[in-house]
Amino acid sequence: MTFERFKRPGFLYSVIAIGGLAAIAAGFGGVTWYLNRPEATAAPVVTDRPTLSPTQRPVEGSITIHGTGDVNLDIGQLGVLRTSFDAPWAAMRDLFASDDITIVNLECAAGEGGAAQDKQYTFRCHHPAYNAMRAAGVEVAGQGNNHSMDFGPQAMLDGIARLRAADVVPVGSGRNAAEANTAHVVEIKGKKVAVLGFSAVVPSPTWLAGPARPGLANGYDIANLQSAVRAADELADFVIVSIHMGVERATQPRASDIARAHALVDAGADVVFGHHAHVLQPLEIYKERPIFFGLGNFVWPSSGATAVGEAVITPDGKVHACLLPASIRGGRPALNDPAARCPV
Repeated sequence: MTFERFKRPGFLYSVIAIGGLAAIAAGFGGVTWYLNRPEATAAPVVTDRPTLSPTQRPVEGSITIHGTGDVNLDIGQLGVLRTSFDAPWAAMRDLFASDDITIVNLECAAGEGGAAQDKQYTFRCHHPAYNAMRAAGVEVAGQGNNHSMDFGPQAMLDGIARLRAADVVPVGSGRNAAEANTAHVVEIKGKKVAVLGFSAVVPSPTWLAGPARPGLANGYDIANLQSAVRAADELADFVIVSIHMGVERATQPRASDIARAHALVDAGADVVFGHHAHVLQPLEIYKERPIFFGLGNFVWPSSGATAVGEAVITPDGKVHACLLPASIRGGRPALNDPAARCPV
């Protein structure tokens, strides 16, 4: 697929500022401890999770979109890559190759160069594996997350170029805030679909893109989220958002993440794919639009339960959604029932 880029200004979230950050922090509208503090989860999200039917298929003219959680192509972490670049995707190829868009959260620095940042875990993707990811049907890689700048901005920017060279579109990062908040638009079956990426989890405010600073699209600031979504909505018939948010290992979203996701839909998002918790969180149907709060791990150096988020947009503009249960074994995800699809 060929994607066309459009630009929208970005924003920098607030922190408790010292020294040179004081002037910036005044305009953030909050502080980092507030956004990331331990917070009681809200009441369980009301979930509409239809029973899967292996026999039902989308009606003619429908647009099918899949979203996944975290993908880690660090060859030092994901041992299966030493055997085959194709192996992590083998069981998913049929699903992803038959849909219209597949979006993954690429949880690692995607390029070469730079220096490891001062943080607990740093991941660098093995970029020769990108062609295999694309061949498996992945068109979009979210780079709005807390590992895409593990080796600094230059490695992130190099990663953007390497992903594009493999015909994979990166979203949620860029040379500046305008580019990071860019909506990538593709025409499918006579409709334009825009894809945006954001991060509401970063280790430092310097990771967020500024007017002249490379970095990530700011997912903390509601005004920035809504501004970017509204701009995309003016250019496309449907807007899809990939956003890194939440608390690791939490099985329910925080109240602040629910508010953030609802704000995206209020602004015009038609599907929201969330990730970061490394475990599954609920699917909510809000104003007839699906919010996948947390899609867990996917291609990841561990084993366990996961799921693929499926959204089907029918010609009448309705969005049907469900979670397709899956399992990871040795870093390789596979659907529990390869024939299962959302009922439409």
